Amino acid sequence: MPRTRKSLKVVTLAGLGMLAGSLALLVVRSGGPTYEGKPSSYWERRFPEEGAEEALQAMGSNSVPFLINALRARSSPVSQAYESVRQRLPSMLADRLPAPTFDPELCRAHAATTLSRIGPDAVAAVPALCAALNDPFHGVRNNAIVALGKIAPKTAEAPRAIAALMPATGDTNDIARANAYSSLGQFAPEATEIIPLLRRGLSDPSRSVRLSALRVLGRFSSVASDLVGEITRCLEDQDKLVRYAATNALQAILNHEPIPHPETHPMGCSIKWRWD
Repeated sequence: MPRTRKSLKVVTLAGLGMLAGSLALLVVRSGGPTYEGKPSSYWERRFPEEGAEEALQAMGSNSVPFLINALRARSSPVSQAYESVRQRLPSMLADRLPAPTFDPELCRAHAATTLSRIGPDAVAAVPALCAALNDPFHGVRNNAIVALGKIAPKTAEAPRAIAALMPATGDTNDIARANAYSSLGQFAPEATEIIPLLRRGLSDPSRSVRLSALRVLGRFSSVASDLVGEITRCLEDQDKLVRYAATNALQAILNHEPIPHPETHPMGCSIKWRWD
């Protein structure tokens, strides 16, 4: 019985700490931009709920400082203690306590996506997005990869983004790997240093990665002529989409006609992240 009372005390204190941790994301400003008649602080309090992402995107560069903080969101030690204790309580008691309402993984994933949609006006977030490529949650890594490809090209931060994206082509998640190649393709044809990496992508076990590598090679046109042999072998790939992409890449290289930029897609933002 004393042990249960002690657990309840910890839960109460931890619950207050969890609320404080959520509020720590807020950036309180006087004045500033509005969306639908509401100030940025209103939408920041609701991020990443529905509607808040659209509002912060519409506010453009004014939202970037908040989104950089959101990209670094973590559960506070107190919040982690709360959930740990809640899970150890008798089920009848634990069911009466509120589940955590702040999901840091989902928050970080949404932050990366919103920055991506803001585009080059979010260039100040490039260092934070590069750091997010080491995030433990694959959805955050992928969305940060996509964001770098949409924000950094043609900016002073392009070299930093390229240097961060190159190792991301070895990500453990195949969608993240595929989008790493696609995002690097946004820097073509100037970023010729990525061409050797594309050779590895052609033999990746994931079809999505092979497709991305081939599409990016087409962006380099004749500059990638050294890989014609490897691309030709892709014409025998078991997947017809890979064979089709290989054909297009060869035509682009041999005819000196670069293919359009490959598309990259955020993932993970609609995932309802679970605490169990």
